[in-house]
Amino acid sequence: MRLQFCLLTLAVNLALASVAIAAPVSPQGAVTAGYARQNKAAETRNLKAFMSCLTPDFTMKVKDGETMNSAQIKQNMIDLFAGASYISGQTTSQSFILRGSKAYVTTKEHDVVVETNPLNHRPVTIVDNEVDAAVWRTVGGVWKQESARVISQSQFRYPGDHRDAPGKR
Repeated sequence: MRLQFCLLTLAVNLALASVAIAAPVSPQGAVTAGYARQNKAAETRNLKAFMSCLTPDFTMKVKDGETMNSAQIKQNMIDLFAGASYISGQTTSQSFILRGSKAYVTTKEHDVVVETNPLNHRPVTIVDNEVDAAVWRTVGGVWKQESARVISQSQFRYPGDHRDAPGKR
Protein backbone atom coordinates (compact mmCIF):
# COMPACT_ATOMS: atom_id res chain seq x y z
CA MET A 1 0.00 0.00 0.00
CA ARG A 2 2.78 2.43 0.92
CA LEU A 3 4.56 1.68 -2.37
CA GLN A 4 1.35 2.43 -4.29
CA PHE A 5 1.01 5.77 -2.49
CA CYS A 6 4.64 6.65 -3.30
CA LEU A 7 4.14 5.71 -6.95
CA LEU A 8 0.91 7.72 -7.10
CA THR A 9 2.69 10.72 -5.56
CA LEU A 10 5.52 10.37 -8.06
CA ALA A 11 3.05 10.15 -10.95
CA VAL A 12 1.22 13.28 -9.79
CA ASN A 13 4.49 15.19 -9.38
CA LEU A 14 5.66 14.15 -12.85
CA ALA A 15 2.32 15.19 -14.32
CA LEU A 16 2.53 18.59 -12.62
CA ALA A 17 6.13 19.01 -13.78
CA SER A 18 5.14 18.27 -17.38
CA VAL A 19 2.33 20.84 -17.18
CA ALA A 20 4.79 23.43 -15.86
CA ILE A 21 7.19 22.66 -18.71
CA ALA A 22 4.42 22.75 -21.30
CA ALA A 23 3.05 26.12 -20.16
CA PRO A 24 5.83 28.72 -20.10
CA VAL A 25 5.12 31.96 -18.28
CA SER A 26 4.94 35.11 -20.39
CA PRO A 27 7.43 37.91 -19.66
CA GLN A 28 4.58 40.00 -18.25
CA GLY A 29 3.49 37.12 -16.02
CA ALA A 30 7.07 36.62 -14.85
CA VAL A 31 7.48 40.31 -13.97
CA THR A 32 4.12 40.33 -12.16
CA ALA A 33 5.29 37.29 -10.22
CA GLY A 34 8.55 39.14 -9.47
CA TYR A 35 6.65 41.99 -7.86
CA ALA A 36 4.61 39.49 -5.84
CA ARG A 37 7.87 37.85 -4.65
CA GLN A 38 9.27 41.26 -3.65
CA ASN A 39 6.16 42.13 -1.66
CA LYS A 40 6.04 38.72 0.03
CA ALA A 41 9.75 38.93 0.87
CA ALA A 42 9.27 42.35 2.46
CA GLU A 43 6.20 41.22 4.39
CA THR A 44 8.08 38.19 5.76
CA ARG A 45 11.32 40.16 6.25
CA ASN A 46 13.24 37.81 3.97
CA LEU A 47 16.18 39.97 2.86
CA LYS A 48 17.76 37.29 0.68
CA ALA A 49 14.50 36.69 -1.20
CA PHE A 50 13.92 40.43 -1.60
CA MET A 51 17.40 41.08 -2.98
CA SER A 52 17.14 38.07 -5.31
CA CYS A 53 14.45 39.98 -7.23
CA LEU A 54 16.98 42.72 -8.11
CA THR A 55 19.93 42.66 -10.48
CA PRO A 56 23.35 43.18 -8.84
CA ASP A 57 23.61 46.57 -10.59
CA PHE A 58 20.09 47.67 -9.56
CA THR A 59 19.52 51.42 -9.13
CA MET A 60 16.54 53.38 -7.86
CA LYS A 61 15.98 57.06 -8.42
CA VAL A 62 13.80 58.41 -5.64
CA LYS A 63 11.54 61.45 -5.82
CA ASP A 64 14.13 63.96 -4.57
CA GLY A 65 16.49 62.91 -7.38
CA GLU A 66 18.83 60.81 -5.24
CA THR A 67 19.94 57.56 -6.87
CA MET A 68 20.36 54.53 -4.66
CA ASN A 69 22.33 51.41 -5.59
CA SER A 70 21.74 47.80 -4.61
CA ALA A 71 23.88 48.02 -1.46
CA GLN A 72 21.95 51.08 -0.24
CA ILE A 73 18.62 49.37 -0.95
CA LYS A 74 19.83 46.35 1.01
CA GLN A 75 20.77 48.52 4.01
CA ASN A 76 17.40 50.31 3.85
CA MET A 77 15.62 46.96 3.90
CA ILE A 78 17.72 45.78 6.87
CA ASP A 79 16.76 48.97 8.74
CA LEU A 80 13.10 48.61 7.74
CA PHE A 81 12.94 44.96 8.84
CA ALA A 82 14.55 45.83 12.18
CA GLY A 83 12.21 48.71 12.97
CA ALA A 84 8.84 47.64 11.57
CA SER A 85 6.26 45.60 13.41
CA TYR A 86 4.15 45.30 10.25
CA ILE A 87 4.91 45.54 6.52
CA SER A 88 2.46 45.15 3.67
CA GLY A 89 2.87 45.91 -0.03
CA GLN A 90 0.67 45.80 -3.09
CA THR A 91 1.84 46.38 -6.65
CA THR A 92 -0.49 46.93 -9.60
CA SER A 93 0.88 47.03 -13.12
CA GLN A 94 -0.30 50.05 -15.13
CA SER A 95 1.63 49.40 -18.33
CA PHE A 96 4.01 46.78 -19.71
CA ILE A 97 6.16 47.14 -22.81
CA LEU A 98 8.55 44.42 -23.94
CA ARG A 99 11.47 45.64 -26.07
CA GLY A 100 14.03 43.00 -26.88
CA SER A 101 15.29 41.48 -23.66
CA LYS A 102 13.96 44.22 -21.40
CA ALA A 103 10.54 44.99 -19.96
CA TYR A 104 9.47 48.55 -19.20
CA VAL A 105 6.81 48.63 -16.52
CA THR A 106 4.81 51.36 -14.83
CA THR A 107 3.26 50.38 -11.51
CA LYS A 108 1.20 51.73 -8.66
CA GLU A 109 2.62 50.78 -5.29
CA HIS A 110 0.70 50.85 -2.02
CA ASP A 111 2.73 50.10 1.09
CA VAL A 112 1.76 50.17 4.76
CA VAL A 113 4.41 50.02 7.49
CA VAL A 114 3.91 50.18 11.23
CA GLU A 115 7.00 51.14 13.20
CA THR A 116 7.87 52.69 16.54
CA ASN A 117 8.35 56.43 16.71
CA PRO A 118 11.83 56.86 18.26
CA LEU A 119 10.78 60.09 20.03
CA ASN A 120 7.79 58.79 21.99
CA HIS A 121 8.17 55.01 21.56
CA ARG A 122 4.61 54.71 20.25
CA PRO A 123 3.54 53.05 17.02
CA VAL A 124 3.13 55.10 13.88
CA THR A 125 1.58 53.91 10.62
CA ILE A 126 3.15 55.06 7.37
CA VAL A 127 1.11 54.71 4.19
CA ASP A 128 3.09 55.22 0.99
CA ASN A 129 1.52 55.43 -2.47
CA GLU A 130 3.81 55.63 -5.48
CA VAL A 131 3.79 55.44 -9.23
CA ASP A 132 7.06 53.92 -10.39
CA ALA A 133 8.71 53.30 -13.75
CA ALA A 134 10.88 50.18 -13.76
CA VAL A 135 13.07 48.19 -16.10
CA TRP A 136 13.29 44.40 -15.80
CA ARG A 137 15.65 42.01 -17.61
CA THR A 138 16.45 38.33 -17.49
CA VAL A 139 19.44 37.13 -15.50
CA GLY A 140 20.13 33.42 -15.82
CA GLY A 141 16.65 32.92 -17.25
CA VAL A 142 14.93 34.75 -14.36
CA TRP A 143 13.29 38.17 -14.69
CA LYS A 144 14.86 40.64 -12.23
CA GLN A 145 14.39 44.34 -11.66
CA GLU A 146 17.27 46.38 -13.08
CA SER A 147 16.11 49.88 -12.16
CA ALA A 148 13.23 51.90 -10.79
CA ARG A 149 12.33 55.56 -10.80
CA VAL A 150 9.70 57.15 -8.58
CA ILE A 151 7.37 59.20 -10.80
CA SER A 152 5.04 60.38 -8.04
CA GLN A 153 4.71 59.71 -4.35
CA SER A 154 2.39 60.59 -1.49
CA GLN A 155 3.07 59.52 2.06
CA PHE A 156 0.81 59.76 5.07
CA ARG A 157 1.68 59.20 8.73
CA TYR A 158 -0.89 58.28 11.35
CA PRO A 159 -0.22 57.97 15.08
CA GLY A 160 -0.92 54.45 16.30
CA ASP A 161 -1.16 51.06 14.63
CA HIS A 162 -3.56 51.50 11.72
CA ARG A 163 -2.95 48.56 9.44
CA ASP A 164 -6.07 49.44 7.50
CA ALA A 165 -5.23 53.16 7.47
CA PRO A 166 -6.82 55.58 5.02
CA GLY A 167 -4.89 56.41 1.88
CA LYS A 168 -5.38 53.08 0.15
CA ARG A 169 -5.92 53.32 -3.55
